[in-house]
Amino acid sequence: MVYFLSDIHLGSKALPDARNHQDKIVTLLETLSKDATAIYLMGDIFDFWFEYFWPTRSKQHRFGSFLNELRSLTDRGIEVHFFTGNHDLWTFGQLAQMTGAIIHKKPLTTVFQRSGLSDAAASAGLTAQRSFNEVVCFLAHGDEFCWENHYQWLRRFFHCRVAQFFFRLVPPCVGDAIGFSWAAKSRRREMVEPTEYKGEANEALVQFAKEYSKTHEVDYFIFGHRHIELDLQISARTRVVILGDLFRQGTYAALDENGNLSLLNYQL
Repeated sequence: MVYFLSDIHLGSKALPDARNHQDKIVTLLETLSKDATAIYLMGDIFDFWFEYFWPTRSKQHRFGSFLNELRSLTDRGIEVHFFTGNHDLWTFGQLAQMTGAIIHKKPLTTVFQRSGLSDAAASAGLTAQRSFNEVVCFLAHGDEFCWENHYQWLRRFFHCRVAQFFFRLVPPCVGDAIGFSWAAKSRRREMVEPTEYKGEANEALVQFAKEYSKTHEVDYFIFGHRHIELDLQISARTRVVILGDLFRQGTYAALDENGNLSLLNYQL
């Protein structure tokens, strides 16, 4: 099984008990590890993550059990893929070193092999067709395709190397205080006014997938970011899946050996 988790927002100040939330996520990962070949963390796993020039133990103190679990997974041969989101894009090598995770800072198209062809496909002489023995997934956090209101300018600032350099000079206790306080505002707002589905015609991720699939063969577009649970068939072959979140909703996805993708729920 291959699992996809997104928008956990570990350490959020908006949570009444951030430590308990982290423990539940660690328990989920340990449960998934029983049959997982790979786990894809699709962004905003931390409510704020920044790697400073200053040496610090604050991350191990705040996220120790989660980081240790990721290291345990990779040590057991389970691939962990970490996609940076808009809350945790500021990793410069430390996270990979601590956990063994493979870091992705850009969208990724990857192909999963089905364990075997269906009897119907084989009897029809379709054993060589890619559409029956390969599952093509386009993976991204999703914020890079949501160009609305002021966010495009904010995202450019977040990715500005000059701004990142100077923020890395800030003492971690100051930087983290700023980052976690800023991040908590949107989480608290979400608790009062949960994110709503805008409709097929107005969801930027759906529109991107429709346009992209005109020139690329994709079975599943898998996104995070929006904090909505969506499984939408946009063509005979292609589905758009938005994972929801493991902050409030408790949703994630699993891809089985036959190439079937399912949205699942976990009690937070």
